[in-house]
Amino acid sequence: MMKRFLICCTIVVATSGTGLTASIKNIDAKTQTIIIAEGDNRRDVVLKTDQQISVCLKGCFITMPNGDRVALDGDETVEINNGRANFR
Repeated sequence: MMKRFLICCTIVVATSGTGLTASIKNIDAKTQTIIIAEGDNRRDVVLKTDQQISVCLKGCFITMPNGDRVALDGDETVEINNGRANFR
């Protein structure tokens, strides 16, 4: 009985550490560049047509190609179309 309990606890702890990530996909006909700011880290990311990435494990801000700034919690699905963010 105790062995089962320890196994269940181990599984819960192992899976609870996995955070959600936001998914961003470029559905534009051209390559788009976004800026991702997570805490003190800032990086430019180039997305080719139909390229998809996962970001923002702990939430972040994304600056879209059209200049819009979007806050993400980490569980969103975002598509870039005409340089704008569309949430799915």
